[in-house]
This record gives sequence, structure tokens and C-alpha cells, in this order.
Amino acid sequence: MGNRKNEEPVSKNITELAILRFMEAPSGKQFVLNDGRLLKNIKELADALEHMSDDVFKHHVAPGKNDFSIWVSEVLQENDLADDLTAVDNQLKAQLAVLKHIAKKAF
Repeated sequence: MGNRKNEEPVSKNITELAILRFMEAPSGKQFVLNDGRLLKNIKELADALEHMSDDVFKHHVAPGKNDFSIWVSEVLQENDLADDLTAVDNQLKAQLAVLKHIAKKAF
């Protein structure tokens, strides 16, 4: 039997593994939230959606407008997620769409 102390854990953080499969926005193409925060990937978008104010969300998502969907499609090339984000009308649904997308990519 091998020494298990030197082996990597069998289970890794699934989210971190999934993030490795996602593109990061190049410099100058990061998403700038209305409150000044910069997002460079889908994980950061999910985290931001969890903590963002209603005012910031409503600035980026309104009837006929979804800045997150456009950025995810045009910059991160994640068209399936962009389609899902286009259909959401509130912050929780947006966050769930992003987290589901991350989970799908993990497997």
C-alpha cells in the first residue's frame, strides 16, 4: 500500500476543475459592473451575481437588454449560457443559470 499522505485527494473541488475549462476575458474585454468591479470569467460572474445589489443588476439587465448575455457570448464564447441568460429576468435566476452551466462543464 502506498503512502496516502503524499497522494492528491480523490475528490477535488468540482467548481475549480470546471473553471479550468472556461475562457478568461482578455485584457480590455473584462466586464465592468456598474459599481466598478471587474469580471474576467464565468466564476467571477457567478460570485458577483450572489453579492450584487439590485440596482447594479437592473442596470445590466432590463427588458430588451442583458449585458451579461452579450459579454458571455461575444467575449467568453459561451453561447449556450448566453441564451440561458437572455431568458432570465432576475438575479437569482441569472446566478442559477451560471452555476448550472459551470456544473455541466464539470462533467
